[in-house]
Amino acid sequence: MAAVAVFGAPLEGPKPHITNTFDVLGLWDRAKTYTLACLEAMPAEHYGFRPAEEMRSFAEQAVHIAQVNCFFLSKITDKTPPIDTLETENLPKEEVIPLLASSFEYVAEVVAGYTEADHNRKVSLFGGQVQANGPKLFYLTRDHLTHHRGQMVVYLRLKGISPPRFVGA
Repeated sequence: MAAVAVFGAPLEGPKPHITNTFDVLGLWDRAKTYTLACLEAMPAEHYGFRPAEEMRSFAEQAVHIAQVNCFFLSKITDKTPPIDTLETENLPKEEVIPLLASSFEYVAEVVAGYTEADHNRKVSLFGGQVQANGPKLFYLTRDHLTHHRGQMVVYLRLKGISPPRFVGA
């Protein structure tokens, strides 16, 4: 669990004495479980559903989450992600769920192997608009997931489906 403890460290400055830690991998596992439950809740025939023409379909939302999970965390590791870029239109449920699951596993593996070098590695995103290190990339990934999963919950409701009950602990 020592690798995870680094996430409690400040983003800048010398290596601190770490006293404030939390269970990053447990948090990520709960996010994975809830997100995959949302995907399971949507019937296969509605994976192409989009509330408006300019919006992503339900399946495209899930694939987008998977791509970004891999993209952000690949910036602090040499571990090759299972997903780079791929066609996102018309993927069926039976392909989308394992794809997203593999991206969650990738993030968990990166976090579990997280080192002080990963913590200190600086990367630029969005044309240099965002400077990030390991913890910031993890939080960006989690925030991105939450944003798009929230949209998927609305898609479920628009189809008359009650989303899975959220579990926060």
